[in-house]
Amino acid sequence: MALKRRSFLAGGSAFAAVGWAGGRAGVVSDPLPEYYCSYVAGLAEKIRTLKNTPGVADGFFFFTDPHVNANKRFSGRLIAELIRLTGLNKVFCGGDIPSAFGTKDDLDAEMAQYNQFWSAPIQQAGGMLFNAKGNHDFTIRTSRTSTDGWTYSSQTARDFYMTANGCRAAVTNDDAPTACYYYADDAAAKIRYVVADTSDAASDDPRVYWGVKYVIGATQLAWLAERALATVPDGYSVVVIHHIPLAPITASDSEVKRFADFRQLLEAYQNRGRVSLSGRDYDFSDARGTILLDLTGHHHSDRVNYYKGILHVTEACDAAYRDYIARTPFAGVLPEKKAGTVFEQTFDVIQVDPAHGLLYTTRVGGGQDRVFHVKPVSVAVGNTRAFAAERLKGAVTWFCYDGDGAHTDSQAAMPDQYWTFRRDRASVDASGTVRALAPGDVTVVALDEYLNKEIFGVKVCAALR
Repeated sequence: MALKRRSFLAGGSAFAAVGWAGGRAGVVSDPLPEYYCSYVAGLAEKIRTLKNTPGVADGFFFFTDPHVNANKRFSGRLIAELIRLTGLNKVFCGGDIPSAFGTKDDLDAEMAQYNQFWSAPIQQAGGMLFNAKGNHDFTIRTSRTSTDGWTYSSQTARDFYMTANGCRAAVTNDDAPTACYYYADDAAAKIRYVVADTSDAASDDPRVYWGVKYVIGATQLAWLAERALATVPDGYSVVVIHHIPLAPITASDSEVKRFADFRQLLEAYQNRGRVSLSGRDYDFSDARGTILLDLTGHHHSDRVNYYKGILHVTEACDAAYRDYIARTPFAGVLPEKKAGTVFEQTFDVIQVDPAHGLLYTTRVGGGQDRVFHVKPVSVAVGNTRAFAAERLKGAVTWFCYDGDGAHTDSQAAMPDQYWTFRRDRASVDASGTVRALAPGDVTVVALDEYLNKEIFGVKVCAALR
């Protein structure tokens, strides 16, 4: 059943009237600044070209971690303009609207500004907005040294987020009054979009800080297994979207452990296996769909990993933080998010080609475009496999890394210091030939001279006998 708009939210969010003490960053009707004109036109042409590429069935916008007080607030209008220029109309927000520190009034203001600078322009342009709840939604700490703050209830979070037009049209759990998880089908493209909530509980005490909990409860897991995944129609592809990542490389070690049940559910579905969750057994041997992508935010940087048959991608933050510079590997020295430049915002347009197992991402702001090959290729230990980056132009450089973890240095200022990848399971030479060394998952990255990427997954299998 589709979610119904709550009567007290008719005409907009309950927070829409909250004022903002900061300066005026623009309103919905304002044109984009002049420095965006030729840039947006070029993006639109690229997106339209991909849209007309044989096999490309659908596309959507994905922005995450806007952290409104640290944001230049143009991404909503950029998306609205690209909706008008390209005809793509699905927009997913990966969560984390407010900043970490501030007062309850600051929190209320950021929620109102999200409606003003993102929800309103996107929906007025004809976009369907789908929200995924983040761990900051909606909670704040008064200061770095304070012991107090404010945390809204899970009910308030639902009432705010699920009023977006895409969420209202989606299928959610009618038996869970605070559910912020759901799915939406595109029948023409044969794609199911599943949005999960990796923070589906909150403190009962509103005066605690950071009181939203990192958890997917048993009720949500059962609904995702029984309603969102088990009912995927025959031949459909699945895109899974949520805030906190699940797999090594994209997630921290603690997150990998914390969300193991959810990750194992996705793996069981993808690999036609079985899984036990909260005392219930699920058998997906007859599953009819294929997971194309597990898409997340949270860590403010671009990360990718193929793990147990699933492509996991974490996207850079839209907020003007430096994390994406310090923690995004294979991207060179990314530009500062300086106001008045086309690098002040960061989000992606993702276009899906299920027939050929490809995902195309067009970067808006700092970073590069990428092409992902969805399905990992199997290579037996001792064997080699030659890869060709056919969607990149000119000379390319090759890298690979193991999928079961990497060392990170939280104090590092640049990616080559932040990341220490392991390469025990495979190697890749300058021609793109991968040599399988030990069983496990491997991500292979090809880069052109502009650091645009074509990315492949490899599953190294035991040596054949």
